[in-house]
Amino acid sequence: MQHQTLIYEELVPKARDSYTFLHLMERDSQPFVYVVVLGLERLAVDPALLSNFKDRLLQRLRHEAQDPWQRHYIADCVVVRPATWSIHFPEYTLFRSTHG
Repeated sequence: MQHQTLIYEELVPKARDSYTFLHLMERDSQPFVYVVVLGLERLAVDPALLSNFKDRLLQRLRHEAQDPWQRHYIADCVVVRPATWSIHFPEYTLFRSTHG
């Protein structure tokens, strides 16, 4: 979290790859909102690092290369924790999936 590894190496490439797939399948006719669930129950994370996490993520989504992307392929992003999921998405159930 402190060195932006999660944003740079995990979240932004995932968003870009997902968007590329949807674009190539011609399913990108509407703006995209990237939803990130941070399950930090087992980590000791300074709350100050979370305060601007969404802003740092969105900034990186829009400026990944030397120059900013000319097209904002992600309209916005939402960052929630499992404890706050139902506040933002009450119509959807959140559960942790274990895949092996």
